[in-house]
Amino acid sequence: MKNANNPIIIDQTYCPGDKSCPHQSSGVKLSKVLYEHIRGISACPQAINLGCSKNNPCEGIRLQDT
Repeated sequence: MKNANNPIIIDQTYCPGDKSCPHQSSGVKLSKVLYEHIRGISACPQAINLGCSKNNPCEGIRLQDT
């Protein structure tokens, strides 16, 4: 990746458009996610954002050889 905005992101509290979603929580369980051999330069200060849900937290998220 070169000059990518948010190259790695998990957002379980996503709220589309201009809507207000104060009590948004994910009904999707994320587990066993592997990011492997990722190289590049981020266009923003925070290249990785793992925003997991409190109700259905992420499990087994791995960054390998990055």
